[in-house]
Amino acid sequence: MKKKCIICKCFIGNDRTNKAKTCCQSCAGKLAWITIREKMIFPSCSEMVFKLQGSLDDIKKEVNKMLDAIIKEKAEYGGDIGENKYNKLRERIKNITNLEDFEKIVFEFTCNYATHFKKKENDLLVATCNNTDWEKSGVKFKSVGGEECNEYHEVSQKEYYDVVINVDGNIVAKDEFGDNKEELIFIKDNSLYIKDSGSVDIIRRGERLYYSHDNSLIEIERITDKELINKLGVLAKL
Repeated sequence: MKKKCIICKCFIGNDRTNKAKTCCQSCAGKLAWITIREKMIFPSCSEMVFKLQGSLDDIKKEVNKMLDAIIKEKAEYGGDIGENKYNKLRERIKNITNLEDFEKIVFEFTCNYATHFKKKENDLLVATCNNTDWEKSGVKFKSVGGEECNEYHEVSQKEYYDVVINVDGNIVAKDEFGDNKEELIFIKDNSLYIKDSGSVDIIRRGERLYYSHDNSLIEIERITDKELINKLGVLAKL
């Protein structure tokens, strides 16, 4: 049975091409594969959600342990996130004054799934990947019950949008396979990160939209010109 990557559209299976091997590996952390014949989505099961508890200083300590565990894991496999990036994250964690501040930090380099944080009452929810043995790494956490795949996306509030068109830096993005299939998002592309990609991971925080870049959430600037929106909407449907 042929399967098609949701993100890059390559066919995979017995006739997997070199192109599919390369690009689908980078797509695997976003979604699994859509089966053409049955039209079903099979989510990856390496998501993990847990919560950190205690005082703000206690929680900072555990987040730093997570960062140390990732650095160690990367080094063991010959990878490195870069000393400057590591130090910047350390400094940001040190300067956090409330749990909400964690929500603007993203560990983009965890295996398969980026790590997101969300305040819930007096606890900090962590949506991450279970390929890292957090318990063995000494992180003190409490498991969160429920379906891990659903829990991950509830915490991260991340949705995967395809770039439908890009006209002179004006982007129309569409959620092809999620809950917002009818919604078009009109974006002012003021970053190379979005411009060079065929998709954008959109993270919702209330009415505001963000994307993840350099381990931070960057707010997305939407197009507000109604005439331009109408023109782009027509082009997007062609």
